[in-house]
Amino acid sequence: DDEVCRRLMTISGVGPVVALAYTATIDIPQRFRNSKTVGSILGLTPVLNQSGESHRVGRVSLCGDGMMRTLLYEAAQVMLTRVKKWSWLKAWAMNVAKRCGLRKAIVALARRLAVIMHRMWVDGTLIPLDAGGLASRYLTGKAVKERDKFRHRRKHVLRGAMDEASSLKHSDRSLTAADQAANQIVPLHSPDPTLGGLKPIR
Repeated sequence: DDEVCRRLMTISGVGPVVALAYTATIDIPQRFRNSKTVGSILGLTPVLNQSGESHRVGRVSLCGDGMMRTLLYEAAQVMLTRVKKWSWLKAWAMNVAKRCGLRKAIVALARRLAVIMHRMWVDGTLIPLDAGGLASRYLTGKAVKERDKFRHRRKHVLRGAMDEASSLKHSDRSLTAADQAANQIVPLHSPDPTLGGLKPIR
C-alpha cells in the first residue's frame, strides 16, 4: 500500500520485491544530492585505475548492498529479455548491447534504473518510459547519422554542381564577348555574286 512502491512498480521489470528493497536500502532519498550518485553507492559504476600515464576503466566497483544490486540486475534483465512492451529505456539498452554486449548492457540498465527510481521518488512524478516518440528517437539514431552523412554528401555534390555551372556560365560569357568582337570586324572584301569573286570595299 506504499505510494512510493506503487510509483516505482510502474517501471517495466520492477516488481514489489525490487520496489520494497529499493526503498529500504535508500531509506532517505534527500541524502543524495544528485540521483547519479545512487549508482555509485550501489556499486554499479566502473572503477577507474590510474597509475602514472595509464588511465584504464575497469569493472564495476561492486560496493554497497549486494542484494539490492542483484535485484536491480534481475529487473534490468527482465526488462531487456522478457518484457515485450517497448520503451525508450529498453531501446537505449538494446543499443548498448549491440555495441558492448548483453551483460554490460544489463549492468548499465540496472544503474540507470537506480537513477530513474531515485528521481521518481524525490520528484513524486511518473517518468513516461513508454513514450513512443522517445523510443523512435533512440531507435533511429543510426538512421539520423546516415541522414546527416547523406545531407553532407549532397551538400558537396550541389556545391560542385553550382561551381561547374558558374564556370560554364563564365565561359559562355567569354564566348559571347568573343563573338560580339568578331562580328564587329569588317571584312576587307565582300562577295559579289555577279562577278563571282570578291569585290573590294570602298
